[in-house]
Amino acid sequence: MYILPTKLYSAQQARDIDRIAQERPSITGFQLMTKAAEAAFEAMQEHYPLAKNISVLCGAGNNAGDGYLIAAIALKAGYSVQLVSLVAEEKLQGDAA
Repeated sequence: MYILPTKLYSAQQARDIDRIAQERPSITGFQLMTKAAEAAFEAMQEHYPLAKNISVLCGAGNNAGDGYLIAAIALKAGYSVQLVSLVAEEKLQGDAA
């Protein structure tokens, strides 16, 4: 089993990094979210190369958007995906909406 490292950034630091990246005129929040989802999916493939079934839990914030995009990427790659949305669609916020 792969053990994740301790936190690399605090929640506030991650929000600050997102904000700074989105302030650049060359990238939108959705593009940043897409890049994060692609990187997360690639990391999952690297650490779990035999996995073909995944479960994705999504809340309401931008991390939910990352989750939805990871699920979409996995489906496109031929994975069996179980997606669990913890909030109603109308409650989604930010770029996740």
